[in-house]
Amino acid sequence: MKPILTSLSRGLLILLGLGGGIALAAFLISHARAPQHVDSAAPAPTLTVIELQPVALRIEARGLGTARAAERWQAVANVAGRVVERHPDLESGNLLPAGTLLLALDPSRYQLAIAEAEAEAQRLTAERAQLDVEAESTRRLLALEQ
Repeated sequence: MKPILTSLSRGLLILLGLGGGIALAAFLISHARAPQHVDSAAPAPTLTVIELQPVALRIEARGLGTARAAERWQAVANVAGRVVERHPDLESGNLLPAGTLLLALDPSRYQLAIAEAEAEAQRLTAERAQLDVEAESTRRLLALEQ
């Protein structure tokens, strides 16, 4: 009979625990204070107004189906140098007026190449002058020996 008493006492303990929990919940609910309602003026939101001038602009696209560009242009730069200036509106899809400076490269590399080419031209001019002097000298030696 012992197992029946232990299961009966367990059931009684569970019922007493449930009853005590329900009684405690009822007591707390009956003695709870109602929430306080305070009417306070909310701060007024700030508003910024900007006056705009009308601009005549008309963009219109009509058609059915899939639209594709008739021509597609893609450029690859073949110049060396560091970009020192870039137009602020140079982005994909932006249209810029003709003659607008888009990019400016560092001119030092090109100035050096021009200086080297000019120096080479001066060297070749000096070499030609030397060859002319040698040819004249050779002609004189030939005339002397004849």
